[in-house]
Amino acid sequence: MELHKKNRNAVFISILLLLSLAIRLFYLPSTPIYGDGAVYAEIIDEFIHSPAPVPYFMGHIISWKPPLGFAVYSFFIYLFNSVTPGVPLEVIYRLPPIIFGVLSTLAVYFLARKLYGDDVAFLSSLIFTINPVAIVVSEDLLLETMVSFLLISGVLLYMEGEKNRKYIYYAGLVGALLFFTKSIIAFLLPALGIAYYLGSKKMAHDAEMGRSFLISLSAVPLAMILYALIFHIYAPLGQGADIRISYIYDIFFRVYGSSDKLMLLANTIQFLRLTLPWSIMFFGGLLLINLKNREDRFIYAWLVLMLVFLGANQFYVWYLLLALPPFSIVCARVALQIRNRKFFIPVLFLFFMTALPHLSNPEFMEPYLNNNNVTTDRVEVGLFLRDKTNIMTISEDGLPEIVFYKFHGERTPDYAGFDMKVLKPDSLGGYIAYKTVYEVALGLAHSQNLTNASEVEDMIANSSNNAHVVMDSKVYETYSKSPLQNYSIEFNSSHGNYIVLKRVT
Repeated sequence: MELHKKNRNAVFISILLLLSLAIRLFYLPSTPIYGDGAVYAEIIDEFIHSPAPVPYFMGHIISWKPPLGFAVYSFFIYLFNSVTPGVPLEVIYRLPPIIFGVLSTLAVYFLARKLYGDDVAFLSSLIFTINPVAIVVSEDLLLETMVSFLLISGVLLYMEGEKNRKYIYYAGLVGALLFFTKSIIAFLLPALGIAYYLGSKKMAHDAEMGRSFLISLSAVPLAMILYALIFHIYAPLGQGADIRISYIYDIFFRVYGSSDKLMLLANTIQFLRLTLPWSIMFFGGLLLINLKNREDRFIYAWLVLMLVFLGANQFYVWYLLLALPPFSIVCARVALQIRNRKFFIPVLFLFFMTALPHLSNPEFMEPYLNNNNVTTDRVEVGLFLRDKTNIMTISEDGLPEIVFYKFHGERTPDYAGFDMKVLKPDSLGGYIAYKTVYEVALGLAHSQNLTNASEVEDMIANSSNNAHVVMDSKVYETYSKSPLQNYSIEFNSSHGNYIVLKRVT
């Protein structure tokens, strides 16, 4: 018993490490890389082939995201490919976010332990790691698990700063790394640092500590300025300002632009649904919060800051990952209020069993873990087009899967020989058809509704890359009413979502 007490922390960490890794590997899908994941996979491939301090997509510089996340993921993917050749790329490319998903679970443990002790730490980490959002985000090639790990690590460093102010500088450094991973979202770390030290007598009376804190808070805006300078150096003439447009777009449009007044309510309801059954306990946990207590005040401030994401105009489910740490801690605290130990284990067992993703939210998990006919068809087209050039695509949406699966593995990718036309720029993935953010952000890219075959034919004729033409089924339906005589069908995807034409004369 004494040995157990001495090694309690190590036992908890070992259980969390194994459980978190096991559940993520259990849910690891074999489905194709899709959506933003396919975009990121292409950026990673280009970074591996030609490392640079700015990211590239289809051979041109982009301002959508900073480079650090892609660089780190590239290291892991290159390493895994070297050590485990022959493993499907769909597995290899999903391993980096899984690694950071596991690390985020451990970071939640240390965070909660610092605030409320071992018991709350262990239980809150379990709640965090088994949540469908935490699992799904770990299974997709997204940057959020790395962002989550860096954010929580930065908060922990701020907390350690009370013992030694050098940790405050380290927290500032993590903030800069966070900016180089996911841009504007990095401002959440200094906001949490302020929330933690708000009302701190030590901060108020220790001038050196206060100075260190202010310097750390400046790290994120300094990183913002530094990256803008780096981008200007590498950007083609006239494109350097796109990074500033990207900053403005992220700050104002994503959060406030044409935001629906009911969006906050709708997204909050979705969050509570995706966190069932723990969200039932969450409201009880809110009643335990005492704003006179520094730790409670900090957790409450973190939850309030999350309302920015829930009310954002462009809301994505992976944003919820950053709300899970304080949510899980609040739920763990109320669960530990069960005084009768006869009921404690059965109640927790019931909650954990009903929280399993396939039981609590099967309709949420299904599209992430199972094949989609449209995605499958895009992969087929991408593989068919591999090593071909002089290609154009005409579709309502962006086609990142076709791009990634075509260019992946090509010795000398001919990005200039691939022309993408998107009829709906604001559709999912539509942004990849444009080299700059300002084309979409300033409304320069207009939606098109093709109503007759001549419009399709004009698009083909006006492109210098038209030896192979990819159309989605809706565009082909319009085109087929009066098809060109010098083009024939070269490939038809399995589910009929995409057709490839070939110029024959």
